[in-house]
Amino acid sequence: MNICVYGAGAIGGSLAVRLSMSGCKVGVVARGEHADAIRRTGLTLVSGEQRCTVRLPCVARPDELPESPDIVFVTVKQTQLPAIAGQLARLTESGARLILMMNGIPWWFARELPLPPGSELLRHIDPGERLDACIDRRQLSAAVVRSSNEVVEPGVVLATTPERNRIIIGAVESDTVGVLHDRSTEDVCRLLRASGYAAEQSGDIRREIWKKMVLWMAVSPLSALTGMPVDRLASDPWSFDLMCFIMKEMIAIGQGVGIELSADVEETIGFYRDKPARPSLLKDFEVGRKPELASCVLIFDEVAQATGAPAPNVHLLAGLCRLKRNALEDQEKGS
Repeated sequence: MNICVYGAGAIGGSLAVRLSMSGCKVGVVARGEHADAIRRTGLTLVSGEQRCTVRLPCVARPDELPESPDIVFVTVKQTQLPAIAGQLARLTESGARLILMMNGIPWWFARELPLPPGSELLRHIDPGERLDACIDRRQLSAAVVRSSNEVVEPGVVLATTPERNRIIIGAVESDTVGVLHDRSTEDVCRLLRASGYAAEQSGDIRREIWKKMVLWMAVSPLSALTGMPVDRLASDPWSFDLMCFIMKEMIAIGQGVGIELSADVEETIGFYRDKPARPSLLKDFEVGRKPELASCVLIFDEVAQATGAPAPNVHLLAGLCRLKRNALEDQEKGS
């Protein structure tokens, strides 16, 4: 089975190394200095005391791979998806199964949510409805990744939580939602388990996506706004309480759209007191990269407004993140 990892950054790079080490035929799509380093010296994963380097095809476009992939793990940021919609469509037309592995609410899920009249979020998430028009949902699965990784230098990925590598996968197409044992998804899970992941299927991937974003919203925006890693936020009494409030608000917003969740929020946040993770949103702001605000932050504020769910802290975070993004854009224009 031929596998393509489209986006060999933190999550994609870790995934590509693990799959390759388990014996899979893997090629990656990458760009910039990271891609140059992979072609020159290989792709390296540092996990605990282990350092593994693999040599594998690294290309700029999937049609440059030596063999057509059967499975494509798409690990780019959601902001990059519209630009590669045509490439993804051609992959599905050739029979490849797409597995979306990224943070936030994807375009197909966003279209199902109640948004205020006149909301422009969908236009930002899927400009011109290009993704919706191009990609066959029958060839599409989504995955929730619970594994923290960071690109520490070109060609090198560090697993910041090496003991935690869990992936949950579920079908997107409506006629397979609720089916716990979809054969194609189970095949992917077997590959991932053989590569060291705790992989499982979900009959309700929408619920799993929302569940992950409950914690993501409590951690990532606050880290990005303060510049502080997660362990320091979780260890400070004030920010600890704030993150707990945000988790509770996110659970309430989910209930407003029919997603029932429960969590011990204090225990969940407390887990990160000794985890010096630096969320991707923080790194985006630090390097001046376009942040994933529409699908990862702003959409929850708008759903709360549309459903009447009380979420003052989510509203505040959304506003502050928007202002920070605007300030960075103004700074870039000025330079």
